[in-house]
Amino acid sequence: MAPLSSINTATLALLVILCAPTTTDAFGAVTPQYSRHLSGVSRPIPFVLHNDAAESEDVAAAASDEEESTEELIEETEDEKEEESKEDTELAAIKKEIADLESSLKLKNRELNSIESMVDKFSQAGYARKVAEIDQLRKMRRAATQTNQFTERASVLQTFLPVLDELTSLNEQHGDNDFAKSYRALKGVMIGGLKDLKAEEFSVATSDAVDSRRVNAVEKIYSDDIGKGSVVEMTRTGWELEGNVMRLANVIVSLGSEADAKKAEEDAAAKKAEEESAVVVESEASDEEATNEEE
Repeated sequence: MAPLSSINTATLALLVILCAPTTTDAFGAVTPQYSRHLSGVSRPIPFVLHNDAAESEDVAAAASDEEESTEELIEETEDEKEEESKEDTELAAIKKEIADLESSLKLKNRELNSIESMVDKFSQAGYARKVAEIDQLRKMRRAATQTNQFTERASVLQTFLPVLDELTSLNEQHGDNDFAKSYRALKGVMIGGLKDLKAEEFSVATSDAVDSRRVNAVEKIYSDDIGKGSVVEMTRTGWELEGNVMRLANVIVSLGSEADAKKAEEDAAAKKAEEESAVVVESEASDEEATNEEE
């Protein structure tokens, strides 16, 4: 066997590996590390024995840990999705329940209002109110019927007014005639009959405002004492029956002061002249502008 000093380093490492199989089982291949030159001195670097099995175990453990982490992450994601789905289902159920409760509440409120209305209607106060309503309705119908009756009666009696006017005219014409005096009472009898049927004469006072629904202006005159649009004199009385006018009263209406009327006419004429003058001036100015543009 060669002396130990003559055996190189590689041979020695090989011998160590061969002589120690258990060591080779535990460690991987020997990787020589060549010397480095530090400050010009070459120093051998010792051999480093790599534990491949340990590294494999570490890699396997890391991979296992990574797989476990991935599985845990997947499980957590699935759990979150299940929880979200469960929350969405619960939220939809809550919303549906709220909508059902609101619908039920509205229905109950309508039923409550109906019951309260029935209670008020069939109570003692409701009965008294209904009796009052019926009584008021009966009065309104009676008033409407009465009004219609009065309207129809006024329409019929209106046809007899010309006869009354004729009797009045005959009394005035033949008042001194002895034969006619025996018929003078006919006018009074007819007037009494009209009043028995609730027909009445009405008159209009001087200076009253003219109401076209009750008076008829037969003449218009100037008056310094009576304002414009007021009654100066009544020439014939009117007749009415419960507010239904059967005949208008004839009146003379005031036009106001004549001096004021003339002044108003002069002012209106002056204003009209000014407007016409302004129109003429504007027309002349327009024509002059057109002429200048043509030149």
